[in-house]
Amino acid sequence: MKTHLIILSILGFTLCGCKTTSPKPQHFPVVVQDNAEEQKFDISMQNTTAKAVCISVENWPNNIGELHYAADILYIEIASDTYPIFDSNLGYCPKGCGTHKIEAGETLKGNIPYKLFAIPEHQKTSKKKLHFTPAAFKCRNR
Repeated sequence: MKTHLIILSILGFTLCGCKTTSPKPQHFPVVVQDNAEEQKFDISMQNTTAKAVCISVENWPNNIGELHYAADILYIEIASDTYPIFDSNLGYCPKGCGTHKIEAGETLKGNIPYKLFAIPEHQKTSKKKLHFTPAAFKCRNR
């Protein structure tokens, strides 16, 4: 009995040490258009590869421009000041919340309203630069 337990323990430790791999993220340039009249940024990301890529829905703005906890990857620069997007908790999906599939040559579009940043009133008309580097991955076959 002890021998079986020892063998199972060794097997368990061996399996825990196995290397697991995740898909390598690919970063595509995000084209940003500052739409001051509508108080938002229009954004797009084109897949420049020969195969489809996917981006999780948590890493791209939803229909009202929010992203799930994105203050670390999305912010506005105005002069020498930076304003991260407000973090939003968009919920938890046990099996993931899905992906946007971007076929070769296609473009994913979205927008992010100014109101999702703590921009002081006196800087709302200033020149703004949006910093956003979402990661896309090779789509998994399902």
